[in-house]
Amino acid sequence: PHTFKGMRLIHLPALRRRSLETLSHTGLSVLHLLRHRSDVALVFNAANAPWLPLLRSVHLPVATHVDGLEW
Repeated sequence: PHTFKGMRLIHLPALRRRSLETLSHTGLSVLHLLRHRSDVALVFNAANAPWLPLLRSVHLPVATHVDGLEW
């Protein structure tokens, strides 16, 4: 779908390798977010922490959700 409950969905690719899938998808998501600004970034999974300084450097409020193994 292109929308969900009034929100526009963006589908981005990722490298399909176990150790790279999360980081590659989040990296592309962060780049997309920097080009198409938002009010806030909600980042899931502590493995995406390397991308947080880039989001913070543009003064974008960031909330990180940790669950499962990260908890």
